[in-house]
This record gives sequence, C-alpha cells and structure tokens, in this order.
Amino acid sequence: MGRKLRGELRIADVSRSRPGRLGPLLAYFQHAPLDPSSLSSSSPSVLLEEVGGRVGVKVTSGTMSYSGTSSSPNMTTYLAVRDRATGKTRLVEASSVSLAPGVAPPPPSNPMLLEKVEEEKTWKERLAASKHLIKSFGQAKGGRFYEQQERMRIEEGQAQERVSLAATREDTTKQATGEDDKEQEASLAPPRHPEATRPEDVYRVEELLTKGELADLAEAASTLLEGGEGELAALAKAKQLSKLGLALLSKAREAREPREHNKAALVLYMEGCIRFTRLRPGDLRKGTKALQDFLPISVRRKILADFSTLSGSDRLVSPELADRAKCYSIVFALLATNLSVDVSALTESMFVRPDHLRKLVGVVGARTEGDPGDQTQRIVLRLPLATFRMEMMRARKNKK
Repeated sequence: MGRKLRGELRIADVSRSRPGRLGPLLAYFQHAPLDPSSLSSSSPSVLLEEVGGRVGVKVTSGTMSYSGTSSSPNMTTYLAVRDRATGKTRLVEASSVSLAPGVAPPPPSNPMLLEKVEEEKTWKERLAASKHLIKSFGQAKGGRFYEQQERMRIEEGQAQERVSLAATREDTTKQATGEDDKEQEASLAPPRHPEATRPEDVYRVEELLTKGELADLAEAASTLLEGGEGELAALAKAKQLSKLGLALLSKAREAREPREHNKAALVLYMEGCIRFTRLRPGDLRKGTKALQDFLPISVRRKILADFSTLSGSDRLVSPELADRAKCYSIVFALLATNLSVDVSALTESMFVRPDHLRKLVGVVGARTEGDPGDQTQRIVLRLPLATFRMEMMRARKNKK
C-alpha cells in the first residue's frame, strides 16, 4: 500500500501540449521494466515521428531496437508534479508509448522449406543442363525446340529495344514541348503562385510553414540573436551555421526594424535545409540529432520527413529529394534577402556545382544575373518567372 496524501489535492495549473510541441514521454518496454541507468550508459538514439496523429518512437540501443506509437488520441495521460512546499499540484499532458523489441526471425531449418528455396534458385541451372543433354545426345526434334526458343529470345530482346527507343522519343517530345520541365518543377520546387502580380507573392511563407512552426522558429531566432555576435561566430566555426546564414543573422541582429528580425526565422529554416544537403548517410541514422540543436524539434522532424524516406530502419535520400532540399534552400534564401541573393555565398554554403545550381535556379522560377555595381552574380526572383529551359539556354549563350 502506498502512503496516503494528507489534505486535499490542489491543482494549480494544467499544461496541455501545443501543435508542434511534444510534452513528456512515458515509455514502457513490453518485454521488461525500464532500467534508466542501463539505458543511459548505452547512449541510445531516439527517433520521433508523427504516425497518423500519434507519436511514433524508435529507440536503438546497441544491437537491439524498439519501436511503438503513443496511445489513442481519445485518451489523455497527465503527469502530476507536486510541490511539497506549497502543496500545489501541476498537471502536465504526457504521451504514453509502449515499445516492442524488433526481433528478426531465425532462418528456416525445415528441410522441406529449404528444398523449396533451392528449387526456385536452381531451376534455370537444371534447364540449362537439360538443354545441353538434348543437344548432345537427344533427338533432332528436341534440338530444334531449343533453337526456336533462342530465336524467340533474340526477337524478344529486339522488341524491348524498340519499346525503349519509343520511350526515348516520347521523352524527347516532352522535353521539346516543356511538359517534362513542368513535371520537374512541380516535384522539386515549393508550392508557388505563378499567376501572382508581385514577385513577393509567388512564394508565401504561410503556405510553406505552419503557424506553429513559424512561432517555434521565431522563438529560436530570438534566443539565438540575444546570444550576441560571439555565439553566432562560434556556431559558424563549429559548422552549425553556413557563411550565408552567419551574414544574414548578423545583419538581422544589428537591424532595428522588426521586419528584419522576422526574417531571422526564415534564415533558421534555410540553415536546416542547407545542413540537410550536407549530411552523409551515416549522419542520417541519428535522426533529428543530425540537424542543428538550435532548430525546434518540430522543424527538424519536418525537414527529415520532407526530404528523406524510411526504408526499414534506414533513412534514405534520393538524388531527387536532395535537389528538392536545395530548391527549398534557394527559395528561403530569396525570401530572407528581398528576393536577391549572392551566388558565391550560396554555393559556398550549400556545396553545389555552378552548372547544377543554374538548373535548380531555373526550377524555382528565379534567374542568375550579373550585378554591375560589385561585379558579382546574383540569383533574383522577378516577374515573369524563369523556367528550367530558359535558364539553361541563357547559360549556353553565355558560354559562347
């Protein structure tokens, strides 16, 4: 029997989780009770994701991994925190997660199952052996049968070549009419309004980030700017901030206009995208820990979800998703710099080849122009919007 609390229970405050914010997490392991000291000494990696309105948790510790989702959203769990001095109790909304171990089944040892696998594996070998025996010692009729099969296989290969050639011609037609370019722009570029009458209305921040994500970014940016120039320089030295991000945040810190301070939130999201483009496959296993600590957890989850895919326990980034992250970096750099950003600062920050950058610039509807004032190249977003084909034609013309 537990000790009885004397007096009445006085609840002073009830804290509920907000969108984009995760409260305390109560984890239970199905196979055994939790040993905090053993778990902390093994330095586990924890990955949190949203799965159908619930919180999905994956814990990897040593050679074992555990996964599970939070309880039904119809049931709310609260964690009571009691102040013994005042006797007041605060209720904090928590998520309860039951974690199951990920155990792979052992390989089959049943002879019948092994024989079936072996049959599927070696049927081509037996067919080749039968073909050799019939050709060497069998009747002429059997030999003609296999010769006919070989001719049919050759004709089948020729048919595949014709189909491939027809597909190539179709792709060439789509490129000539611009259909392929439109598909590429739709898959790589952020949502935009090509019919906008002002360039600043082409990409709308409220459609790229939710109100909760913007609020979290604004709070993180305010905390970062209050730290001073020394903290920004330390982050840049630790390669947590790019050259472009350092310059933009330093400018926002010195500015007195609230509008410039608001742009710092966009710079943080740009920095998260740039950091993601520079991650190695091994870094992706860390999940949200692979991105900067100053980024809100909701934003880190969003970046991982938008620019990578899960394959089992591994997170993969295809070339198309990598280009998508770079396109988002370009767009947020434009939004944070009055729609004009220096090319060299972006290439040094994002590590992208100049020829590939020109393609991505065309995909997002911007163009590369020379600045006669300081003899530099700048990426500019203005109307009418550029296209991928237009930007590449301009590049070929400049080479001539």
